[in-house]
Amino acid sequence: EPVHPARAHRRPRTFDDFPTATDQTHQLLDMVTRLGSIPGLYRFDDLALEYQLTRPGPGRDHLGTLLNPLDHHPELLTTLQTHIANNLNRQRTARLLHVHTNTVDYRLKRIAQLTGFDPTQASGLWYLRSALVARTYTTA
Repeated sequence: EPVHPARAHRRPRTFDDFPTATDQTHQLLDMVTRLGSIPGLYRFDDLALEYQLTRPGPGRDHLGTLLNPLDHHPELLTTLQTHIANNLNRQRTARLLHVHTNTVDYRLKRIAQLTGFDPTQASGLWYLRSALVARTYTTA
């Protein structure tokens, strides 16, 4: 039977793979918990980028510092985390934070001013999300 190209790199699991798979599962569970991800079934493929961002090294260390300008503004950091966790839904973010949607907009603009990364633009959001992931492991 032909193997789908995206799955060609996978090899069959054996009993020798269980310790590694168990460790990886625990690491993924820890990551999902730290990131405050919404409850659900996650496979490694769903979290490969986040997993890589949590590995020690200079990249993770640098990404973790991108949020330093928000250290004295915990409401901005909370807004960013909540907004990303709610798939960028302003209304849901505002409801969960007990603020008006205009307040969410203002805070997102302020985050852009302080960090230099605009969370309403794809490239800025990518860096900010990556920085949040990295920071959960550099401050732990």
